[in-house]
Amino acid sequence: MLGRLFLLFTLIPLAEIYLLVKLGGLMGVWPTLALVFVTGALGASLARREGRRAIASYQAALAKGQLPEEGIVSGLLILVGGVLLIAPGVLTDVTGLALMIPPVRRAVAKRINARLQKRIADGSVQVMHLGAGGLGGFSGFDSRGAGQEGVVVDAEVVENRDAGGGPLAPRKR
Repeated sequence: MLGRLFLLFTLIPLAEIYLLVKLGGLMGVWPTLALVFVTGALGASLARREGRRAIASYQAALAKGQLPEEGIVSGLLILVGGVLLIAPGVLTDVTGLALMIPPVRRAVAKRINARLQKRIADGSVQVMHLGAGGLGGFSGFDSRGAGQEGVVVDAEVVENRDAGGGPLAPRKR
């Protein structure tokens, strides 16, 4: 993982610098700087628009008691795409712009979800489940930040109310 991050943070900036220098040689310095500025402004605008659309979609689905059509991963991809569009560079702009296009974003989210499901299935990622008895057991960190396996967090409902606002009988444990 560290090797991939090293490559990510060294090779991509080098490729971006190379492409910006080449573009500067072809178009000139000022048009290249204008291109970087315009794509940054466009990225901020697109990210804001797509982010608002995603939030509105989430709120509408939750108001109907349904799960949002586009999951959390799609919302995160909008954020990543916006950051990539704001960052100067040709490769980051192309990638960020692609993530702003809903069909492309859905396809990427589908691949990420599939990889995540595979990692959950093989046990390399653990998921905390909310159940009727509160939060289930999971591996995590204690309040001091030290790693601690098998921590169980329990939640208790202080007051139960039915849909009409009236009190319900307490749960039996």
